[in-house]
Amino acid sequence: MNRKQALTILLAAALCVGLCACGAKETAPTDTAAQTPAAEAPLATAPPATPAPETPPPTEEPEPTDPEGWYQKGLAAFENEDYAEAVTWFEKAAALDHAMAQSYLGTCCRLGLGVAQSYETALGWYERSAAQGCAAGQNNLGFCYENGLGVAQDFARAVELYIQAARQGYARAQNNLGACYLTGRGVERDDAAAVALLEQAADQGDPMAYYNLAQCWEKGRGYEKDCARAAEWYQKALDCGKELDDDGRVRAQYYLGMLYLDGKGVARDEDAAVDLIRQSAEGGFAKAQYRMGLFCEAGQGVEQDQDEARRWFELAAAQDYDLAKEKLAG
Repeated sequence: MNRKQALTILLAAALCVGLCACGAKETAPTDTAAQTPAAEAPLATAPPATPAPETPPPTEEPEPTDPEGWYQKGLAAFENEDYAEAVTWFEKAAALDHAMAQSYLGTCCRLGLGVAQSYETALGWYERSAAQGCAAGQNNLGFCYENGLGVAQDFARAVELYIQAARQGYARAQNNLGACYLTGRGVERDDAAAVALLEQAADQGDPMAYYNLAQCWEKGRGYEKDCARAAEWYQKALDCGKELDDDGRVRAQYYLGMLYLDGKGVARDEDAAVDLIRQSAEGGFAKAQYRMGLFCEAGQGVEQDQDEARRWFELAAAQDYDLAKEKLAG
């Protein structure tokens, strides 16, 4: 065998070994993920170009150690409707004479939010707040005197306190003082003065001032009567949602409903009227309950139902509403 023949035999053997090795790869167990073309691989499986930074563990916010910090914690809890938590923080701050904490704590006591309801305890906190010149405390103390909550009713004293707070630009006090001028409670009735105060409060976004201005437009108090403007203010008050007091909400619903029922200032819409008045009635407003009784009695806007009519009349009569009493007596 010469040199050339020997080289040919060696090359043939090497080629045979290579072909056998390739065949072995085809039959060996494989990782199916490795077979997926790179372009089809889920992006989430690709490693980041650089190592991801380690996220430090969350650190708890240090507890406040001063009355203002305690008040802010209470205010946050109050706004989240966690009243028990709010009271805890308000009490800490109020004990060290934080005037706003005292006012809020008084409100919690007056309404029974997170603490046992007590007008007398509320009054005490309002007095301490007002004594420091706090407008909120002065207004809330005035509210207690106006309504006889924990103290003998005294309209003149209420007006004095409202004036003190209103002079500081406190919107709710401006509204309350304006309402006193409208009714002549504790002060001589003065529609012009009332409207001026209500407008100041409304400019600051006070929802009750919106409602009271609507009443002024509807009844021609301080303005020339204009039901269209009244409807606008009623709707503006209702658009405030929870910011509007429950009492203001049910009243605004009723009076706006009546405007729709009569087509005054708005296009007549019986369905809208019944819907608004029903909401007011369900919220406990006696006039609306009486009106719902009339609707059910006559089948106006609702299915005629004498039993349902009587139920509404009874609810209104339970609130000492005379027209409902007359219906039941007849």
